[in-house]
This record gives sequence, C-alpha cells and structure tokens, in this order.
Amino acid sequence: APVFDSEVISKYDLFLFPTLGENFWHVIAESFSAGTPVLISDQTPWRQLNEKDVGWDLSLNEAGEFSKVIDKYANTSSEVRDLKRLKCFDFYGINFNNVSTLKHTVNLFKF
Repeated sequence: APVFDSEVISKYDLFLFPTLGENFWHVIAESFSAGTPVLISDQTPWRQLNEKDVGWDLSLNEAGEFSKVIDKYANTSSEVRDLKRLKCFDFYGINFNNVSTLKHTVNLFKF
C-alpha cells in the first residue's frame, strides 16, 4: 500500500485530490501539515480554501477548472508558493494542532 506522510508530500507543490467524498479528511490535513496546498473537490467539508489562501475546492462538474488552477499555479513565482506553504502550516496549526481537535480525533477511533 502507498505510504502518505508529511515528508513525502512536502516535496510536492500541490496535493491533487478530486475525490467524490472523504470520510475523515486525514490526507487533506496531512497535506496542510506538510505545508502543501490542496486542490480538492467540493465534496468534502473543506471549503473556501482559495479565500484562505491554502488551496482550492472545486466542483467536479467543472473538471476544466482543475487544469486551469494547476496551470496557473505552475506559473506562480516561488515566492508566492513559499508564502502559500507558510499559510498551510498556519492553517494546520490553527485547525488541527490543538487539544480540542486531538480529543475529537481520538474519539473517532473509540469503539
């Protein structure tokens, strides 16, 4: 099985995940923890990512928009991409790296 971890994903500029749905969103959170912006579908709870400057959440009905974002981001300066990475780290810290989120996550796995 493929391994998904922060060290691997941090080597990439963008995490593309046009999913039909995601139960726990761990891979998306892992991408933020690695400082890697995400390009995902609008079928997850992650919304308004472009406004937060940490990624994009697009409709699967607009598949062409995914390639437009990829092309535009590929032509973005390294300074802008580095700033977006920092915002991803901050976004992760605010939304996941706190006691409340940790407790809720642990409770997900209690049977």
